[in-house]
Amino acid sequence: MAKPGCEGRKYRVEHRGSDGARVLATVTDVFPHRETLVPYVSRLLREGKSGQVVLLDDASDAVVATYCLASGLQRNYSWGSQPRPPGTENPAGRPNRPPQKGDVDID
Repeated sequence: MAKPGCEGRKYRVEHRGSDGARVLATVTDVFPHRETLVPYVSRLLREGKSGQVVLLDDASDAVVATYCLASGLQRNYSWGSQPRPPGTENPAGRPNRPPQKGDVDID
């Protein structure tokens, strides 16, 4: 059963690695959140893969959430939490992480 507000929405799960991007699955009626990626991340980590697992809105190709396999870094763009500009502090007062190879640039 679909969660309220998620009916009819289609998303694509992609693995983006050094060998390019490949579609892992198309999912429907799920909440657009990084937790949707966990089963795919788990499998890829067991296989020793690196790169990113990305959840894309199938209609617009917009990135909804990403999970970086190499570092375990999780990002949730579905809540509008874009990366902060360099030099600004985050709410916890920790310094920003410098850009890493494979980071997704969101405009």
